[in-house]
Amino acid sequence: MARATTLCVVLESEIVIVGAGVIGLATAFELATAGHSVTLVDPFPGRGASFVAAGMLAPVTEALYQEPGLAAFSMAASAQWEIFARQLGSATALALGYERTGTIYVAGDRNDRTLLQAQLPLYRELDDRTQWFDHEELREMEPLLAPQVRGGIYAPHDYQVDNRRLLSALSDALGSLRVQIRRERVERVVLDASGVTGIITERLQIASTTVVIAAGVHSGSISDLPVLDRPTLRPVKGQILRLFQRDPALRPSKTVRALVGGRPVYCVPRADGQIVIGATVEERSEVTRATAGGIHQLLDDALTVLPSLSEAELLGAEVGFRPATMDHAPFIGPSATTGLLYATGHFRHGVLFAPLTAQAIREYIDQGSLPSVVEPFRPRERHRVLD
Repeated sequence: MARATTLCVVLESEIVIVGAGVIGLATAFELATAGHSVTLVDPFPGRGASFVAAGMLAPVTEALYQEPGLAAFSMAASAQWEIFARQLGSATALALGYERTGTIYVAGDRNDRTLLQAQLPLYRELDDRTQWFDHEELREMEPLLAPQVRGGIYAPHDYQVDNRRLLSALSDALGSLRVQIRRERVERVVLDASGVTGIITERLQIASTTVVIAAGVHSGSISDLPVLDRPTLRPVKGQILRLFQRDPALRPSKTVRALVGGRPVYCVPRADGQIVIGATVEERSEVTRATAGGIHQLLDDALTVLPSLSEAELLGAEVGFRPATMDHAPFIGPSATTGLLYATGHFRHGVLFAPLTAQAIREYIDQGSLPSVVEPFRPRERHRVLD
């Protein structure tokens, strides 16, 4: 039997954002900076998939031939990050951990080399400064690489940000901008003939004629969303490891990605000595904790390309669930219901896509249009493609 909702408080807000992961926080920052009154609603703000992430800003080395529609969006998102980092940096005293050191993508064996070389034309099309280097040249660039690596790619414009510092910086900036954050789970949206009129949680009703759904894997499960443009999302499990390397000489100087026996692995060094290793991609959600097999494979593959990591301290293993659509592309922009917008389905790229998504939502609210590079990701267009 369904539990009756008991409302204790009725509030009003110009704009309500459902979800306070990196997408919701960045969107709130963009809107509040532009002068809008914003309320964020999330039971666990600053957590979710964006908390369990590596923070890679990698439009080049994340590109795939089978996902051509995302390439232009990814490159535009990377360019927007430069602007966003400056804006957020001026709004908070907290460091973002934004590092522009580039990414090395290495091959563990001959078959891995063949696979990587097949990707190189796509990478160079996106950024012509991306180049192939043999193993001696790569080891000059990163001496900690294992001697047996079979060459690889250097992508100088694939950067990183410390995702947890980013979330803290956004939260700090929103406090200064007087954005309200309500620690509640949204149960349903409220609609009438004119469009959206607000949201309801277990204890709150917030009246608003503009609601942005940015709740990650939970975005499609909110009650009373119109079936016409409700996103269909699935949770894709990812396991990561966090290490700590006390000796700076044993820390890689750049993000190192690798193919090892065809399996992708990455090692992302932080300025404070932490190293993030990830990440599994598992089409399952019933096992919500880290598994021995998943963690063993990550460590084994990471140590194959960076043997010095064997001296690092193990801080822990974590699990996140990425919001994935059928074709891994997001839903961004207005729905068919007046005042109801979506900013969800960013899969593995939430941190990279957050500033451009935030800009797109703000531009639509202020001007009634989306940036051209975002148009293919309108909910109505997305449903046309997926149907």
